[in-house]
Amino acid sequence: MFVTNKLGRTRLATINLSDERSFPVRALQATFLTEENEIQYSAPRFSPDGTKIAVNVWQSGGYRDIWILDNQGKKLYEVTHDRAIEGAPSWSPDGKFIYFSSDRTDIFNLYAYELVTKKLFQITQVLGGAFTPFPSSDGQKLAFSSYSAKGYDIHTLTVDHASWKPAEPYVDRYPNIKYEEKPIETTSKPYSPLSTIYPHFWLPWFGYSYESGTLGGFFTLGQDVIQRHQYVVTGLYGPKTGRAWYTVDYFYEGLYPTIGLHASDTDVTYNDFFTTPMGSKDYVERDRSYGISVIVPLIKTATQHSVEIGYWWKDISNLTTLSPLYSPQPAQGVLASGRLAYIFNSARRYDFSISPEQGRTIELGYERFDKSLGSDFESNKYTADWHEYINFPWKHQVLLARVFAGSSTGETIPQGAFQLGGDNPGDITLSIDDTAVYLRGYPANSFRGQKAGLVSLEYRFPIVNIERGSGTIPFFSRRLHGAVFAEAGNAWDGPFHSSDLKRSVGAEARLDIYLSYFLPITFRLGIAEGLDEKGETQIIFGLWVPVLF
Repeated sequence: MFVTNKLGRTRLATINLSDERSFPVRALQATFLTEENEIQYSAPRFSPDGTKIAVNVWQSGGYRDIWILDNQGKKLYEVTHDRAIEGAPSWSPDGKFIYFSSDRTDIFNLYAYELVTKKLFQITQVLGGAFTPFPSSDGQKLAFSSYSAKGYDIHTLTVDHASWKPAEPYVDRYPNIKYEEKPIETTSKPYSPLSTIYPHFWLPWFGYSYESGTLGGFFTLGQDVIQRHQYVVTGLYGPKTGRAWYTVDYFYEGLYPTIGLHASDTDVTYNDFFTTPMGSKDYVERDRSYGISVIVPLIKTATQHSVEIGYWWKDISNLTTLSPLYSPQPAQGVLASGRLAYIFNSARRYDFSISPEQGRTIELGYERFDKSLGSDFESNKYTADWHEYINFPWKHQVLLARVFAGSSTGETIPQGAFQLGGDNPGDITLSIDDTAVYLRGYPANSFRGQKAGLVSLEYRFPIVNIERGSGTIPFFSRRLHGAVFAEAGNAWDGPFHSSDLKRSVGAEARLDIYLSYFLPITFRLGIAEGLDEKGETQIIFGLWVPVLF
């Protein structure tokens, strides 16, 4: 038995599940028991002998009651008729009682209605709320959902008729308001996102490179009210040279598939890039990038699959003054490519999660740089990134096991197809356009090559659930948690040697907050120790925007 809803008008229906032709279910196969009307039916339940139906009914006047129908949908009588909120009826296995929840005492408790005597009994007396009762097959236990300061949990109680007390008469404290229907004149006009798409918050943001100095600016994101237009913007300015950085990502959801646009102008620093008569020297490059992509979501249910097809154009030029004495000389010019990526996700986040849990996120990518696309170089690039989230028996404790592999064939440039080192940006898989592979405990871009690999193990554990804010200040502290990690990787040319792996270990404390009442942010404080060549002790202080699944 189920409820159908068409334009706000509901009706009860059944379908014969013993008939194999009933799968998949189609509307024409249903047997309707009631006519379409304004009464809102929900949670219908057949009695154990199949002769009656208990159903939750919501009708005008503020009445949300329990009715008894015969098995053909004809109303027999009303269990309740008041302006308390009753819901989720279920039958005792012997068919003598109907259990349901009600707020007739201002707090939701469980009640039992005896069909023979038509007496109503209160079963529970809770402080938070008790909902959706359901008896065991032998009728000895009653399972129900209970609400407390910690959220919703499932509890059971023993069915003891002697402990039930007669329900107090319902006292209606709501005003009796009569509504008069009057015609309302309305007008319509084409939808415009301009009135709601503007940013609702700004975060201070910073960047640094040796050539441009320290840059300061902002980070923001926004969307219109129907989420058709979405964007993320970062803008920075450095007074040292008047250099401006920006990154803009825009997504249009008004079509199927999603359309994505990208534009950015930033510095990239390559650590110890040059060999000079005075020793090693960093190289700072200016990257101006533009891209367009088409994102096709394949499945949006318990798991998510999507395919992304795009075009990327990047102009790379020097900011560091070059000298013939420097070696190697960096490549400059245009990198233009077509790309294809596949993304899979089955990981989950729950109310008290500190991390994605119980699943995996995988991204596979291929990119072709070709002169026919406007590129000055020709090559192929392949990447695979796998995040596996393994739950421990203890609540919300997770082991993240990660493997990344990347390879490039064709023309090579001294900057390398991949650069290894730097801080982890969060629980995100590396996309095909990413050249940075993050290994904590080493400076960014410390190692470069046409191939790259990374393995990481990170144990994450909750410390305390805070769930506190201070007045109307737009910072709500959610929970404090920690992590310890060990990881190893490298970027290289030629054959791989395990002895060349660069290893690191470290630990972090992380604080989850809500900023401006809706934006989840994780602040991080930790330490990472690089154990091999170019390794260093790094103090980690930053933030993540957690990935929500």
